[in-house]
Amino acid sequence: MTRVTHPSGPAALMRVLALLPGLGLLLFGTPAAASTDPLLLTPPPSVRLFDARFEPVGATRFSIVHTLAKVQYAKVDGAEHRVDSADAPRTLFGHRRGFVLDSVQLGAEGRFHDLGLYYSSRVELFPRAKTGQGSSDYLNEALLGWNRYTVFNIQLGQMALPFGRAAQLQPTQRPMSFSPTLDALVPERQLGLVIDGGDPWGAVRLYAGAHHALLRDGDALDDFDRLVVTGRLELRIDRLLRALRAHPGLDFQLTLGGSVAWVSRHLSPETEHRWVGADLQLRLWRFTVGAEFVIKDFYFEPLPTDSSRPQRGWGWHTDLSVVLVPTWLDLSVRVEESDGDEEVRGATGALDTMEGALQRKRWFTAGLTLHLADHGAVLVHYIHRQELEGLELHNDVFLVTFQGEL
Repeated sequence: MTRVTHPSGPAALMRVLALLPGLGLLLFGTPAAASTDPLLLTPPPSVRLFDARFEPVGATRFSIVHTLAKVQYAKVDGAEHRVDSADAPRTLFGHRRGFVLDSVQLGAEGRFHDLGLYYSSRVELFPRAKTGQGSSDYLNEALLGWNRYTVFNIQLGQMALPFGRAAQLQPTQRPMSFSPTLDALVPERQLGLVIDGGDPWGAVRLYAGAHHALLRDGDALDDFDRLVVTGRLELRIDRLLRALRAHPGLDFQLTLGGSVAWVSRHLSPETEHRWVGADLQLRLWRFTVGAEFVIKDFYFEPLPTDSSRPQRGWGWHTDLSVVLVPTWLDLSVRVEESDGDEEVRGATGALDTMEGALQRKRWFTAGLTLHLADHGAVLVHYIHRQELEGLELHNDVFLVTFQGEL
C-alpha cells in the first residue's frame, strides 16, 4: 500500500475538499471506501489491563473533613438562630465534618476498533446529586457510540449533557476535592443522544444533543414530554494555528468553549429553563489556567394571583494549577462565586442543603495533590467559605481526600 503524504499549501486545501463528497456519503448512510488518511481515522485505543474491547472500570473517592465555624447567632425573620456546623448535613453546601464517602463507581468500557463502536457503563454505589445530598440515581453512565472517523461521533444513552467543562468530569477527574459550585446550576446526567463533528485537525468541534428530562429527586414535574436541547462549540486554538502553519512553537494548549441549553417544562404557568455558558482552558508549560461562567434563567409569566418570580442565577470560577514535581506533586488554587437565585434567600439555623445551594456564596480553595501512582492520589485542600445570604458567616474547611481507580 502506498504511504499517504501530506502536501502543504493549496494542495492540502484541495485534498480536504476532495474528501468532502465521501464524508457526505458516509453521513447519509451510503457505502463509501475506507480512508487510509491518519487525519480521518480514529487511532486504536491503548490496553490498560485486559483487552481494549473490555476494560473494567473502578473508582472510589472519600474525604476526611473538618469545618471550623464558630457558634454564631443570626436573625432571620426577626428570630434568633444558632449557627453551628455540627447541625448541618454532610453535603457540599452543608458544613461537613468527619468521614464522607464521596463516590464508589464500578463498570466496564471498551472499543471494537475495526467497527468504530465503543461503549461505557458506570454504576454509582453511593449516588449523590450535584448539591452533595443523597440520590437514588444509581446509573451514572451507560452509552454506546460510534467514531470510526475523527470528524464524526455519535453517542446514545445515559450521559452528561454537552454543556460546559466542569459538568463533563467524573469525580476522580476533578483537579480539586469539589466540583465548582456553578456545576449545581447545570442539569444532571440524562438519557439522550449527542452528535458531534469537526475538522480533521481537531481545531473546531460542534456538539448537538437532545436529552429526555427524566424525573429526578426533588423534581415536581407533571409529565415526561420534554427534551433538554443542548449545543456546544469548542475551538482548539493551538491546533488551528498548527493547521495554518502559524504555530509559535511554544508548549501550550488553548481551548475556548461556549454552551447553550433549553427545555420547556409543562407546569402552571408554562416555564422555560435556559442555560448559557462560556469556558476556557490554557496550558503553558507546567501551568494550567481554567475559567468558566454560567447563567441560568427559569423563565415564566407569573399569573395575576401568583407572587412568585422567575428564578435566575449565575456562577463563575477561575482555577490555576502548577506542576511542582512532574508526575508527583501539583498545586491548585480556585476562586469562585455563585448565586443560585438572584432573589435574596433566607435560611434556618440548620443550614438546609437545598437552601444553601441557592444562596450567594464566595469560596477560595487552595491545596496540593500527591500522585501516589498512575491510578491513585491524595488531595489536601483548604477552603475559605463566605456565605453571603441568609445566615451570613465565614468559615474554613480542611479536607484530605483519597482517590483510586483502575
